[in-house]
Amino acid sequence: MPNSYNDAKGLSKVFSIITLIFFGRLYKLEYATDTYQVFNFDSEGIFTQFAMSGRYITAIVGKLVKELNISNEFIYISSYVLAIIFIISSQYKIYKIVKDDISNKVLQILVPILIIINPFSIELFLFIEKGIMIFGILMSIYAVEYFIKYLKEKKKRNILYSAICMFVANCSYQGVVGIFVAMALVYIVKYSKNIKQFIVNNVIAMLIYGVPAIADYFIVKILYSSSRVNGEIIILESIKKIYDNTLEMIKNTYYILPKNFFLLIIIITLLLIYYKIFTEKKYLGLLEVSYIIIGVIISAVIPQLMQSTSSIWFVPRSTYVFASLYGILLLYLILRFKVDKRMIFVISLLSVALLSVQLQKFVKIEKDRYIINKEDYEISIAIKEKVEDYEQTTGNTIKKLAIYTDSSPRYTYDGIFASGDMNIKAYMAEWSTKSILEYYLNRELKQIPKDEKIEKDFLEKNWDEFSGEQIFFYNDVFVLCNY
Repeated sequence: MPNSYNDAKGLSKVFSIITLIFFGRLYKLEYATDTYQVFNFDSEGIFTQFAMSGRYITAIVGKLVKELNISNEFIYISSYVLAIIFIISSQYKIYKIVKDDISNKVLQILVPILIIINPFSIELFLFIEKGIMIFGILMSIYAVEYFIKYLKEKKKRNILYSAICMFVANCSYQGVVGIFVAMALVYIVKYSKNIKQFIVNNVIAMLIYGVPAIADYFIVKILYSSSRVNGEIIILESIKKIYDNTLEMIKNTYYILPKNFFLLIIIITLLLIYYKIFTEKKYLGLLEVSYIIIGVIISAVIPQLMQSTSSIWFVPRSTYVFASLYGILLLYLILRFKVDKRMIFVISLLSVALLSVQLQKFVKIEKDRYIINKEDYEISIAIKEKVEDYEQTTGNTIKKLAIYTDSSPRYTYDGIFASGDMNIKAYMAEWSTKSILEYYLNRELKQIPKDEKIEKDFLEKNWDEFSGEQIFFYNDVFVLCNY
């Protein structure tokens, strides 16, 4: 018992140190474009915002913290600490699942890290609700544990427990639940002794994954009118859009890694697997590894089919499981074949290379997050001072806002790494412009329709830039022209 306790304590330290190396810089309050909007919401607004996306855990927690009038800083640090705890717990939970199947101590630690802290995990840490999003990962891993118990013991109650965990995961954040499928595929291969068992186990895994997701989807569809679930779905157009975006994701990994770098890591790993398949004469492995790769990719992108065609939007957080593919393939390799010291050395080199390149970009993203927040803050304070000067001069109070956007506004600031929704400036879109202004002006602003004459004037004239924005006042309306 003492040895078991010491091992658990030591492993928790290892996973904690690795986690803090990758995400420790984000302990201070930082803002996504959504964060300003979340902070502006009252309790009903925040509940509706997340509930209409099927994220009921976030909706309930958000409503509670608003009603308790908890400060924004405390909300952030609480969410951050929970995210750290849950991501460490997820790694440790995977370790407990795989340790009996992996004899090498280094690989026992590497596999959970590579699966959980994958290249796409960074975006989950860039939203105010990060704690609950990563709770979704932990619940998916618990679902994997119960599913494996079913495969071993054939006790049907474990199917129910697994499905309950998956429903909670879906209610936390749907973008991460594919991690259940990725790990389940490996253990289906391990525990299916014949084709009939293989088919049955796949059907059960599909039900555990699919029923909670569909239940969450239909609850939203019945209770709320959300563009993501109620917009028009043009199936062929959606499939083409998903296909094109999938290829782009595989090649570029949202520019978090160098182009084709992740693909190269996967190809080298496949060569190692193929080498073992032919040297150990386990030719069924050719089908098994194809089954796992296809399954992981499908689980990463299939949720996009449930959205309206116009709402399909590939970002790291919603395709999180794809970036776990390397760790999943390693798990399959180690479970199915004899791995000698030379192969462990090659695997370790590949893993260190991936984690090193990944860490370098994570550091850049995290540093840039605070730079972009500072830029947004300085612009907002300068605008606030102009509004206050106007109000003091005229005696009027600005309650209305008109926003005019250039045909090609700047996505972010100079020198900032941005991709998808990561590190874009708050003044990029009308909704986030309104949110950040309301946040720093500490008032609600009514956005009014654009005046055609002003818009034409704005687009035709070469305005003097005010850090990318030009503001003026017109009939007591605050007008912001966004470049």
